[in-house]
Amino acid sequence: MRCVNRSLLRFEEAIKSEATRKLYERHLESFLEFTKIKSPDGLLQLKDSFLQELLEDYLFHLKKRISPNSIPQRFAALELFFAMNDKNPNFKRIRKMYPSTIRPTGRDYWATSDIKKMLANAKTSRMRAIIHLVASTGCRIGVIEKLRLKHASEIENSKAVKFYDGTNEEYYGFLTPEASKELDDYLNKRRNDGEILTGESPLFRKT
Repeated sequence: MRCVNRSLLRFEEAIKSEATRKLYERHLESFLEFTKIKSPDGLLQLKDSFLQELLEDYLFHLKKRISPNSIPQRFAALELFFAMNDKNPNFKRIRKMYPSTIRPTGRDYWATSDIKKMLANAKTSRMRAIIHLVASTGCRIGVIEKLRLKHASEIENSKAVKFYDGTNEEYYGFLTPEASKELDDYLNKRRNDGEILTGESPLFRKT
C-alpha cells in the first residue's frame, strides 16, 4: 500500500517498526477489501453508526474464518488508523465480542508448568524452538512443516510468523521475546553447521 494521502501518512508515522507497519497496512487493506471501499479516506467519510456496523460485521466475518488468536492484532491496526485520524469507533464494544483465545485444536493453552517440563526434557535447540513456537502462537503441529524462513519476520522485540501463507486461512502468530531468541539460536546453529539459509529454507528442518 503506497502512502498517497494524509490519513495513511499519519497512520504510518505512528508505527516505529518497519515489520509492524507492513503488517498493519495489510490488515487495513483487508478491511478495505471487506468493505469494498476504495481508499482509507473513504472510511473516514462514513457516518459513525455505519462504520461501527462495518467493524462489527468484519469481526463476525473473521470469527468464522481465522484463528481467534489473530483477531486482536487485526483490530489493533484498525484502531490505530482511526485514532490517528480523529475517528472514534467503539472498539471497547468490539473487544468484548472477541472470541476466547484458544489453540486451533480446541484445547486450552499449555500450562506454564507443562511448558517448563517439556523444555527441561528437550534435547535439541530444534525441539526447544518448536515448543516455544507452539506455546506462543497456538499453531497446529501439522502446519510447522509448511513454514519457510520467509514466513518469520522481525517485529518490535519479537517475531511474527505467517501461517497458511496465500490461503483463506492465512493469519499471523506472534512469538514472545524468549521464543524469538530460541528460534534465532536454532537458526544460528544451522548456519554454524554450514547450512545456507534462504527465504525458502524450511523454518524447521527434519533433522
